[in-house]
Amino acid sequence: MKDIGPDYIDYWHSGCEAQWGLTTRFGIRVQDGFCSAVNAVDGGRSIAFGRLYQIPVRLEILPNYVRMIIDDHLMNSPNSDLMDVLNGKKPFRDAVAAPKKMEVQSEYDQR
Repeated sequence: MKDIGPDYIDYWHSGCEAQWGLTTRFGIRVQDGFCSAVNAVDGGRSIAFGRLYQIPVRLEILPNYVRMIIDDHLMNSPNSDLMDVLNGKKPFRDAVAAPKKMEVQSEYDQR
């Protein structure tokens, strides 16, 4: 899933249920020239955290948890432009202006 804000794009991984039934989501926030990790609890406001990484980013310098968020997002949203933005092939402004791509749905979701 991809959420576009006024000056950022949040690329989300699939959510997970935490204690007390709260849903926690993690993602990657991309802004013009850099990216960072982002999270939101139970549909609340998303908050960026951790270090900022300059784009184009070398994946091997990212901490494991950031690479896991990226891998999960790409596995669940194979048409995502996240990698193109992170490696500098697609400018941030183009990604913000691009319409959201349809998310992949299973056969069962389409019934």
